Amino acid sequence: TEHKQGSASEDCQAPTLCSNCHFPILLIAGKYRLLRRLSQNSKDSLYLARHIQLGVERVVKFLKPTLLKEADDRRRFFHEVGLTSSISQRSNHIVRVFDEFGEVDKLGFFYVVENLQGQTLSDFLRKEKPSIPLTLQIFQQLCDAVSAAHSEGILHRSLNPSNVYLIKHSADSHYVKVTGFGAAQLLNDTYNLTQEEDFAANPYYLSPEQCLGADVTSSTDLYALGAILYHMLTGAPPHSREFNGSSGLVDFLIRQHLHPHSEPSAHTLCLPQGLPEPLGEVVMALLQKDSSLRHQSVQAVTQKM
Repeated sequence: TEHKQGSASEDCQAPTLCSNCHFPILLIAGKYRLLRRLSQNSKDSLYLARHIQLGVERVVKFLKPTLLKEADDRRRFFHEVGLTSSISQRSNHIVRVFDEFGEVDKLGFFYVVENLQGQTLSDFLRKEKPSIPLTLQIFQQLCDAVSAAHSEGILHRSLNPSNVYLIKHSADSHYVKVTGFGAAQLLNDTYNLTQEEDFAANPYYLSPEQCLGADVTSSTDLYALGAILYHMLTGAPPHSREFNGSSGLVDFLIRQHLHPHSEPSAHTLCLPQGLPEPLGEVVMALLQKDSSLRHQSVQAVTQKM
């Protein structure tokens, strides 16, 4: 239920807290009233908010104040959120990031995004395996989003089915919206990717270079695209069928990436029979361990498709 605002001043700049539940009572950017907390973890908090003039509901994301202690980190936050806002207007398949962002004392740095009504690709894949035509439809929309980001020099770095949303748009019930651009890069720079909490999210979609602590490039996102495409085609992410639980998943994946005889092929990837050969070639190229052997741009992938 929506939080009752009490009698706090509507233009309050410091976070007045509800005396009963400690919910912050203030207007964000002078126009968004917080309604309820959607989620909270060690890095950020998400709130549902309503624009006081337009009446539309959007999501306000706060990064923990401890994440951006240094002045350089704060400057980079404003720069990257500004870029993400720009690219979200270049592709309809990137979650819209609005131009309201800043800092609220004690709550942290915030930015405002559209409120997505739908399901994640991760939830969808738990329930069903998409047909090849639907797989291609979803994948091409993903490519559009990643291409728009790369054209502005922004890498996602943690692309996986959990931050791909499928929403209803006109007659399309599988319209793609990708979340986590910009902020994903910022957070991954702030926290070392080799920490257990970062691997715990969706390690199957991390590239070999990420697992091994090497530099990431645009090719890192292409590996994640390949892993998502593989999951849609086969019903499971790469290497998941070989994992028997005898060791930690991260250690297992590192061994897989280091193993000299586990280069992707139609046999090692267990691609389904009847899959069009060019599509199988796209999957194998995207999942190459050596990033220089992958397709070198999203455009090259879509041309091959």
